[in-house]
Amino acid sequence: MQVALLHGHPRLRCPRGFLLVLCVCILAEWRSPSGVRADARQDAAYEAAIAEAVAHFSAAHWSEARALFLRAHEIKPSARTLRGLGVVEFELGHYAEAYRLLGRALSDPRRPLAPAQRSEAQRVREHLTPLLAQYRIVMTPRHARLSVDGAQVEPEADGVLVLQAGEHTLTASAPGYVSREERVVVQGGESRDLSFVLLTEGMPLLVELDPAGDAVAEPRPHSATQPAPRVPESPSRAWAWTTLGTSAVVTALGATLLALGLRDVAKVEQAKDGTSWSSLESANARAPVLTGTGIALTALGVGGTGVAIWMLGRGQEEERAPVRVTLAPRGLRLSGAF
Repeated sequence: MQVALLHGHPRLRCPRGFLLVLCVCILAEWRSPSGVRADARQDAAYEAAIAEAVAHFSAAHWSEARALFLRAHEIKPSARTLRGLGVVEFELGHYAEAYRLLGRALSDPRRPLAPAQRSEAQRVREHLTPLLAQYRIVMTPRHARLSVDGAQVEPEADGVLVLQAGEHTLTASAPGYVSREERVVVQGGESRDLSFVLLTEGMPLLVELDPAGDAVAEPRPHSATQPAPRVPESPSRAWAWTTLGTSAVVTALGATLLALGLRDVAKVEQAKDGTSWSSLESANARAPVLTGTGIALTALGVGGTGVAIWMLGRGQEEERAPVRVTLAPRGLRLSGAF
């Protein structure tokens, strides 16, 4: 195992014989009588891809070698082809991908690695560990997709995502949910959990206290069988409902008084000739008072109703996305829609 410097980090170099031995073993096994071929044409394509991959690897044509090893893996996937891909990614400096592929090669039961090959693959992974970070990804909902720096990735079967040293942007997304981004700076050697909890559009956020620090609790989408917690009604919203009810009563009272006043006015104005003044005097005295009071109360009630409706509408907008504050040892975390 050779070491050089690349971008300020140790650049590991893999011996050429490491991959050549791999390719010879693969070709020998596929040419042996024990490996009965069901499709000679497919086997020929596989062997041609392996041979070309070895030639490009020997010439340090890493991209071409990767493409050919990938073609061979698509034809006959096995632990041996995964190992070849891992070595090429190693030479390209893609240490996270090399670590992942070599790990899959060690666990793949199809044409498993020989003892010497296993030992070499494990040794390469040990050298790469200080340059990488391992995050155990937990996502809600489970069908959410994860991308790293804009490229979609798939964590391993155990939920572990391996990232190379540097700054990365992780984005979790799912249909019907608000996407969430998380920026991480990998120094190398980290190993921790990283959770993504996606919220549906318009879902409120809650104020929570998290004394633990790193693992920040997030509100989870509520299922149909688990109702969302009831948020206490704010004083301004209660006042708005009170104003609305009072305004309705005042409006009804004003309309009633106005109707009575207009009736008295009509009684006086439409009185028949010969009607005694004594029968009209009380109506004539009541009419101005009733109509004036009725108009004033009606206007007051309509105005109060308008104010109450405006207050309720404003309260609904505020409740759709309240601010959530989380307290952790490293400081306050504020989230929400504004």
